[in-house]
Amino acid sequence: MLYSIQYTCCTGYRLNVNEAVPWIQEASQKDIDAMKSPRIFKTHDPWDWLPRHVSCDTPRVKFLFCYRNPKDVCCSYYNHMSRVFTGHYQYTGSLEEFYREIFMSRDPCLAEQGSYFDHL
Repeated sequence: MLYSIQYTCCTGYRLNVNEAVPWIQEASQKDIDAMKSPRIFKTHDPWDWLPRHVSCDTPRVKFLFCYRNPKDVCCSYYNHMSRVFTGHYQYTGSLEEFYREIFMSRDPCLAEQGSYFDHL
């Protein structure tokens, strides 16, 4: 929602949020070059995964880091893995099991984007 509001404020018109603010991992260079300025992207990637030259040495590049209450993130992530993408993840445990086994895990094979706490 924040992305949609920011995009609307910057451009004056509305698009589907995934068209207006694409996932940087899914955007082709052609699509990026065709976007009007300011270009806004979203990602769940940790800060350390961003290219060093973009994250530190480009003065015109700005980042907005949003984070949520970890309880909310855990519930959302659990729903994502057990209900939304059932064909891909197929997590069948309880929320309590998910919290212990996945959300609090530091194993990158289990926690898709690493630990929530590593992002802070």
